[in-house]
Amino acid sequence: MSSVIRCSLGLVVALTSVPVALGATGDDPPPVSAAALCRDLPRSLRVDPHLRPVVLDMCRRAPTFRRQLARIAEEPDLVVTIDVWRVRWSDRARARTQLDRELGHLRSAGVQVRVDEAERVVELIAHEFEHILEQLDNIDLHLWVGRSGVYRVDRNDRTGAIETGRARSVGRKVAAEYALAPPLQARTGNWP
Repeated sequence: MSSVIRCSLGLVVALTSVPVALGATGDDPPPVSAAALCRDLPRSLRVDPHLRPVVLDMCRRAPTFRRQLARIAEEPDLVVTIDVWRVRWSDRARARTQLDRELGHLRSAGVQVRVDEAERVVELIAHEFEHILEQLDNIDLHLWVGRSGVYRVDRNDRTGAIETGRARSVGRKVAAEYALAPPLQARTGNWP
C-alpha cells in the first residue's frame, strides 16, 4: 500500500507543538555520535548527489535534523531516498513523500524536493522527514484531519494530500537552526 503526502509551503496554518521522541531504553544500542552520524549518514539513507552536500551540512548545523536522522537510522528495515523533484512549474507543491508499507510497517519513504527555490531546500527536507517520523509514531493522519493542525491540501476531502502543523513547524525550526549556525564546511556542487 502506498500513500503520498504532498505539501505546499505557501499555505497558512496554525502550528502545534512538536514533540520529538528520542529516548533510549536499556535494550537499545549505544547512540551514534553526532560526528559519526553526519560523517557517514545512515546506510538506509540514499541521497541524490546534488542534495548530499546540503544533507550533510544540515546534519552538522541543525540539532533537530540530527535527531530526525538518528530516529530514522533506528529503523532497521526502513529505506529513505531523497531525490530532486522535477515537476511542472504550475504545481503548487514543493516537496512530497511517497510512503510504502508492508504488513503494516513502513518499509520505504521516497522524498522528492524541488530545488528551484534553493534557500527553502533545508526546510523542505526537514519537513518531509517529519512526515516520515509521524508515520513511525503510528499517527493515523486520516483520523486527525480537521484537528490539531492536520488538514487536507487538495480540494478532495477524502483522498487529497494531508498536511500537518507538526511538519511545518519542524521544517521551520531546522531552517532557523541551519541559518544561525556557522557553516562547518563550504558548500559544493551546483543545483541541478
